[in-house]
Amino acid sequence: MPGIKPTKTSNPLPSLPREYDRLLQEYVGLLEKTFPNPYELSTRERLREWFDLGWQIRYVRSRSSTNFVKTPNTLAQELPGAPEMLQQLEKFNDEALRTLAEMNNMNLSRLRRRSITDAITPGLALIGSILGLLPALQSIFPISINDALISWLPQVTISLILKILIVISLLLGLGNRMVTIPRIGIVDALGGILKIAMTYRNMK
Repeated sequence: MPGIKPTKTSNPLPSLPREYDRLLQEYVGLLEKTFPNPYELSTRERLREWFDLGWQIRYVRSRSSTNFVKTPNTLAQELPGAPEMLQQLEKFNDEALRTLAEMNNMNLSRLRRRSITDAITPGLALIGSILGLLPALQSIFPISINDALISWLPQVTISLILKILIVISLLLGLGNRMVTIPRIGIVDALGGILKIAMTYRNMK
């Protein structure tokens, strides 16, 4: 890796965030050269793969698929590029390796939290606010959830608006997950590779 080259005896603490970023970039680069890439970042490419018969045939004939039929090794499929990344990790001492693993766990935790809460929570919070205000409004005005809000548009009701908000929230959540799931997969896979490296170090 360019820039700071840590050794097994010296890994400056301030350099580790940059080293973690480099490791992640290195792994993404390896995955981009891998077929099939289980963590394709491009949503357009993933959709094309699902509906492209040629790609599906190529996938079935790939070494990843044929090897899995003979040997059910999920690590070979879900941790592609592990040998190359383990070679990179040999440069780090034990303390740095544990710190990098902890940084990866923190990154994974935040990615998982973003994949759900950031997409759905605002819509659900708005729906909850409307439902919370209804009892107060009903005590002041004769209003019902199925009453028309606009006299010349009788179909526009509080019930309809709530249904629309729920659908929008679910669509936002689905779109958010389509974007974040492959990223979660990459960070999770890197975490598995870091765990292999730490386990090996502990056994020496």
